[in-house]
Amino acid sequence: MISVPKTRTLLRGIFTIPLLATTAVAVGCTADTGAEAQEASAALPSVAEAQEGPVAFPSDAVVLASIRPQAALEDPEVQEGLVRLASTFATDPGDTDDPVSRIEAATGVDLNAIREMTVYAAEDVFGDGPKDGARAAVFLEGAYDRANIVAALEREGAVLVTTTYGGQELIASDAGMAVAFLAEEVLVLGSPAGVRAAIDVRTGSAPPLSGDLLDSFAALGSPLVKLVAVVPAGALGKTLTDRAGGGLDAFPLDFTVLTGVRSLELTVDKAADGFALQATFEYPDAESAEEASDGLAGVIGFAKAFLAESELRDLLDKIAVGSSGARLDLAVEVGVDEAIDVLEMFRSFGLE
Repeated sequence: MISVPKTRTLLRGIFTIPLLATTAVAVGCTADTGAEAQEASAALPSVAEAQEGPVAFPSDAVVLASIRPQAALEDPEVQEGLVRLASTFATDPGDTDDPVSRIEAATGVDLNAIREMTVYAAEDVFGDGPKDGARAAVFLEGAYDRANIVAALEREGAVLVTTTYGGQELIASDAGMAVAFLAEEVLVLGSPAGVRAAIDVRTGSAPPLSGDLLDSFAALGSPLVKLVAVVPAGALGKTLTDRAGGGLDAFPLDFTVLTGVRSLELTVDKAADGFALQATFEYPDAESAEEASDGLAGVIGFAKAFLAESELRDLLDKIAVGSSGARLDLAVEVGVDEAIDVLEMFRSFGLE
C-alpha cells in the first residue's frame, strides 16, 4: 500500500474501496526506490502510442493499479458489506454512513459514477525523503462534478492556485494536492508533480511507460481490481514489518522470506462465492520462490493454530500457496463478510 502524508487525505479516501477485497494479501505490499525499477521501463514506444487512451503513465512508474468502482458497487454483496463495514468501524455510534458516502463527502467524488480509477506511482514516492516532488496520481474515468471536487480541496483548509500547464488548466493547493480536468469524463488527481508528469506524457513532452511492467498490467485484463509493481530487494518484507509496528509482537513470525520479491501482480474479480483473489510474487530464482512458499505456508499454518474456529480460520483454509519456477502463487476465494473479518482482525492488532 502507498503511504501518503496527511495533506493527501483525498487520495487516502479514494483508495479505501479496494481494501475491502484485497486486504488479505495486499496489506503492506508496496515498492521502493531501486535500479530494478529503472530497468523495467527502459524501452519506450512513440508518444503517439500513449495517446490512444485517457491514461498516461510516466516512464519511471513502478506501481500501476486499476479499480472499477462502478462495477464493484453494483454487486449486492458489496452493498451489504459496506453497510456492515460502516457499523463495524464507525467512531460515532450514530454514524451510519457507508465508506462510499464518506468518500464522496470528503472528496467530492461519487464512486458509483466512476467506471475506472487508474493509479500510478513513480519510484520517488517511496523513499524516506521529502514528498513534495514525489509523483503519484489517480485517473478517474466517469461522471464527476467539478465544483464538488474543488470544494473538497478547499475544505482541506488549503489555498488553491489555478495555473496553465502544458495547455491544461491545473488547480493546485498548498496542502500538496492538485487536480486537472482533462476531458468531460476524465480527470487526474494527485500530488502536483504527479499530475504535471501525467500531463507531460499526454502532451508529448515526456516519454510514456513501456516494457515489462506495462505489458504485465495489460495482460491482466479487466478484473475489478488489478495491480502490478516492481519491488526492489527487501522492500516487501521491510514494509510488512513496519506496518505491523507493535501489533504483531505476540506472533513469532519471520517475514524475511518475502524480502527477495522482485515484482508483484495482484487481481481481484467476481467469483461464484464472493471474490477471487490471485497474487503472484516473482523472485530472483526458483530456490528463493520455493523457500518463500514454504515460509508463507508456515505463517498461514501458525495463524490457523492460533485462531479459534471461525470464518477467518475457514478463510485461511481456502488459501492455496505454491511455487513454479521463480514465481510464488497465492489464490483464494473470499466473501465480503470474510474480508471484513480480516479487516477486524488487523484492526485488533493495530494494523489499520
